[in-house]
Amino acid sequence: MVALSLALPTWSAGTAWAGAPVSQSQSAGPGSLESQILSTGRELHGVSLAYEADTARVASARVALAGADAALAAAQARLAQARLAVYRIAISQYTTGGTLDSSLGLFSGRPNRMAARDEYLNVATGNQTGAISALTSAIAGLASSEQADRSALYAASSALDALSSRRQVLESTLVAENALLARAQAAARAQAAARAQAAARAQAAARAQAAARAQAAASGLPSSVSLSVVTATGGGGLAGDLARLRACESGGNYGADTGNGYYGAYQFSLATWQGLGYPGLPSSAPPSLQDQAATRLYESGGWSSWPACSAMLGL
Repeated sequence: MVALSLALPTWSAGTAWAGAPVSQSQSAGPGSLESQILSTGRELHGVSLAYEADTARVASARVALAGADAALAAAQARLAQARLAVYRIAISQYTTGGTLDSSLGLFSGRPNRMAARDEYLNVATGNQTGAISALTSAIAGLASSEQADRSALYAASSALDALSSRRQVLESTLVAENALLARAQAAARAQAAARAQAAARAQAAARAQAAARAQAAASGLPSSVSLSVVTATGGGGLAGDLARLRACESGGNYGADTGNGYYGAYQFSLATWQGLGYPGLPSSAPPSLQDQAATRLYESGGWSSWPACSAMLGL
């Protein structure tokens, strides 16, 4: 099967849209509309690839933020535990007493035990100042990293929202442009049929006038005949449809190989390509061979091999 590819270049929300508004294309002919559809299809392809890339960036940013939040919470918990442990140990040692050769013994033998306790707590907690200061500095760094990850997630999410909006606009535009093209092609076919009928009538009139001239000549009477013939022209066709399909599937790039398992201008899968009897990779084949393969697929199953793009293009 052949599928719509969504995986490569980055698109910026500030990128100018090259297509003209649909309202400006109402009176355009089939050729102009086909060119506009090709342009819209190429941009839609680029936006879709960028949307997939930004989706991955948002997911990565969420993982990074979750890790930063966990690390910050763990560091804050360790700091709280360290502070609580300092006071608990100091109070426990003082209230349960100690040996004379311990640091507590230097304070417990003093006459004013209340003052000695306060002095001991200051000494005991002061010994932990370095560790607590280090934890405090680490928390400040983790908080800064967490804020940076949060900002990165916000930026990635905003870009993804912009891409989603642009893609919806382009998909709607492409559907509208294809509807206009279908009407324009129907009008062109009707005009061609009218021209053909006019030409047939003119030819019939010419034959009748020729017969009248011949009869007049035979009878010796003068005759004069004027005749104009209108020729018919055709429009659209399979070649035009394949060109629009290429623009939607790969941006018209016969060498497309994005790593997503689909290749070439029509985004053939390797199984489909080899099933048609072609060697190598589709993206390495010349354009004429890729066009031939796409034509064979169309002749065997219509546009079903390209469900997404054929639906958007109204094929």
